[in-house]
Amino acid sequence: MAPAPTAQSRYPMREILSRILSPELVRLSAMVGLLMLIPAHVLWYFERNNKESMIENASYFPGIFQALWWTVLALVGQADDMPQGPVGKLVALFWVFVGIIYLTYFTAGLTAELTVQEIQGHIQTLTDLQNRSVALVADEGALEYLEVQNIRQVTQFSQPEAAYAALAAGEVEALVAPRPLLLYFALHEPDVDYQLVGTPFLDQFYAFAMPEDSPYRDPINQAILTLRENGTYTEIYRKWFGADP
Repeated sequence: MAPAPTAQSRYPMREILSRILSPELVRLSAMVGLLMLIPAHVLWYFERNNKESMIENASYFPGIFQALWWTVLALVGQADDMPQGPVGKLVALFWVFVGIIYLTYFTAGLTAELTVQEIQGHIQTLTDLQNRSVALVADEGALEYLEVQNIRQVTQFSQPEAAYAALAAGEVEALVAPRPLLLYFALHEPDVDYQLVGTPFLDQFYAFAMPEDSPYRDPINQAILTLRENGTYTEIYRKWFGADP
């Protein structure tokens, strides 16, 4: 459970950095970085002896660094000087085209990500809880699972009411608890704008504990089965949790 998108804490710089460092964009940037070596070497080779070229030094070092710096500036559309030779101009045209594609993809991806987060909220999955403060209704199994998911800033509460209060007070950014508890709280606390996000990540089962060979076992099982079959169980669940079981 997390606050509704309009109530969630905003960390625009962190979200932007998270997008910039996303695996797909890092892979794309790495590919462009490697590809950059080709036009840089071509420019150095064909422009090194041109006195009017942006390559001021004909030797490989530091001439290649000057060529690399030009490719970086051209990639982001900030290159002022242009190659003078025909080969250099052709390479420059190709590289400027690559830069347009790269910046378009980067801008579109970043804009789409921030727009989605603005609409849906920054917290949508367990991964979004990394580096965020989380309340957990005491559960060792769930705690171990969160630690495996690299969610470390977890505060355990023995009672759900205390965990709810911490979320309402802004002491934590999200609450992890059994789904029925979260559904009940969301339904019966209308003054607090919360939403349930993600999907259940750990199955837990509930049961009535009875002595071995108890004569009540079969009648109770039969009664539960009847309630599920005739729809009464669903009606009770909707009444208390506001959702289908």
